[in-house]
Amino acid sequence: MLAQTDPELRVEVELLLSQPGAGEFLQQPAIQNAPDLLEDSTVTGLAAGLSLGPYRIESKLGEGGMGVVYKALDTRLNRHVAVKLLSDRLADAAARRRFQREAQAVSSLNHPHILTVHDAGELEGRQYLVTEYIDHGTLREWNKAGNRTWHEIVELLTGVADGLATAHEAKILHRDIKPTNIL
Repeated sequence: MLAQTDPELRVEVELLLSQPGAGEFLQQPAIQNAPDLLEDSTVTGLAAGLSLGPYRIESKLGEGGMGVVYKALDTRLNRHVAVKLLSDRLADAAARRRFQREAQAVSSLNHPHILTVHDAGELEGRQYLVTEYIDHGTLREWNKAGNRTWHEIVELLTGVADGLATAHEAKILHRDIKPTNIL
């Protein structure tokens, strides 16, 4: 999951609106939310070689509050994709319906700075989202790689802002903008 300074910069649009109780979470002091953030809520991970429909899991890319992201091979089209398996905390029926609606909304976006959504589904009551796979590093890694000129920084942040503006026009909020979520 990665960032670069050319027009291929992508912003992952998280579907945080589908998380039950998101409003209450944001209104509480962070210390009250700490136990939920620290617990392992993913139950079990996906092992390399496991098939999720046409997607063969290759490796784990990362883990966050929403779930776990894996690199996988789309065996139908012979391309790499990212598969995000949402946390089991987001597994109730209402959350599944919200997730499906949000996945449909995000998949309708077509923008060079927003990940393309290829598929969405469910595995053992847990939702997953399949997006394009980007392997150029995160904004955090890009920043640590060396000193950047103000031109490079402005170009990169303009792409981020443009992607976010497009999502906001579609009434989709990211709610978790940070250097590790900017590719």
